[in-house]
Amino acid sequence: MGQLLDNSVASNAVHDQGDGYVIHQGKVIDLSKIDVDQLREEIKITPYKAVEIDDLETFIEEALRQMINRNCERIKFSDRFKGIIDRYNAGGSENEDYYEQLLRLVEDMKKENERPNEMGLTEEELEIFDLLAKGKKLTKTEEQKVILSAKDLFQRLNANRSNLFVADWYKDEQLKAKVKDAIMEALDADLPQSYNKEAFTAKTDLLLNHFIDMAIQGYGWVGSAA
Repeated sequence: MGQLLDNSVASNAVHDQGDGYVIHQGKVIDLSKIDVDQLREEIKITPYKAVEIDDLETFIEEALRQMINRNCERIKFSDRFKGIIDRYNAGGSENEDYYEQLLRLVEDMKKENERPNEMGLTEEELEIFDLLAKGKKLTKTEEQKVILSAKDLFQRLNANRSNLFVADWYKDEQLKAKVKDAIMEALDADLPQSYNKEAFTAKTDLLLNHFIDMAIQGYGWVGSAA
């Protein structure tokens, strides 16, 4: 198990967390290199199941932490992981079922890390898209417009990072207003008509508050400018 997991770990840390990469104890994990079928076979034959599963749990926990740092909407994967563990500890799952649930989670994590490439988005753009699409049932045409909106908003804000996202910008009402205006301009230009005035206002506030949270916590493309 350890060897199979280590196959996905690079020897040194990489700050540019590109498609499919997360940081694992200062090292880079490429989830695309994880062979879940091989992990499944290893668990079946190993006499040290408790040790192997402990390694897998640690691996998943670290990968999830970094996935969520890149996209807050991935918290659902962490909730699912916690639910799997809680049911097992409460006696609601047999050993083999528990192992299989963990492996299925890894499979879905791999698929999630492929999503930016599939949608033609960066990780930052995907997070904006997920926030915009949250709670909405979009047609294919509407989805493309929301994708365009996410791209446009990220590009606008990123191009003006040095002017907008200075240290403690969220404490300056004028700078907050400028960020909000940029959000509104991008959304107004690209969002589909199904986003009525109420939805438009809600999404504007959601994104503004998200960027403020990022800055306060000092992470991501907003926080790193401080």
